[in-house]
Amino acid sequence: MSRPILRSGSIGVEVAELQEQLKGLGYTKNIISNGVVIDSIFGTGTERAVRAVQARGGLAPDGVVGPDTYRLLDAQQEEGAAPLPVPRFSFMTPENYPVTSPQGWRQLGGVDQYHGGVDFGMPQGTPLYSPFNGQVVALDHNHAIAGGIVVVRDYDSQWGYTYCHLSDIGVSLGDRISARQYIGKSGGTPGTHGAGYSTGAHLHVSIQSRGISIDPSRIMRLPLGAQGVAPPDRLT
Repeated sequence: MSRPILRSGSIGVEVAELQEQLKGLGYTKNIISNGVVIDSIFGTGTERAVRAVQARGGLAPDGVVGPDTYRLLDAQQEEGAAPLPVPRFSFMTPENYPVTSPQGWRQLGGVDQYHGGVDFGMPQGTPLYSPFNGQVVALDHNHAIAGGIVVVRDYDSQWGYTYCHLSDIGVSLGDRISARQYIGKSGGTPGTHGAGYSTGAHLHVSIQSRGISIDPSRIMRLPLGAQGVAPPDRLT
């Protein structure tokens, strides 16, 4: 049975199913990203996510979901279910500190928000290092929400990571960095430079595989923390 053509302005259960699929690929609305909300309405966030899927898969990013885009979504969903082999992660610093907020849904200011990463409670000014080789593809010294941000991608392995709420950044946009290279210092103390929107000193870590969000607790050896996150041995 063929699936309906969906575009901006479409509504109904088919749109909700599309949004569920996009959410599974990591295109989820959170305090930083204006992504997908499952509301059965094909709005701006859903269209932006569809265009990203199309561009990533080599299709014309027109934001219209037809047969080719459905096939691409299904293929990317299958890829997401079997992530690439995990590179040797050497986070060095975050793994020594408790998890204060895991990845997933939580309430922030009385509103349900998706937290696309893991927060580690650590003193401001703690040195941070890169877990693997890569290139700095984005950074911001004082983002209103995420504070000091460093985004690194390794295009060979197709893995990447993001550090947020940094009080100091020791790399520059475009830098090629090595595993265990100094990245910057943690922050998050409210009212200080690079804290962004924060209620206390911490480091936010998010991880991506093929551009899809991967819960760090599935990869990193995390100590039991405030949320009781178990320490897995490998990606499962």
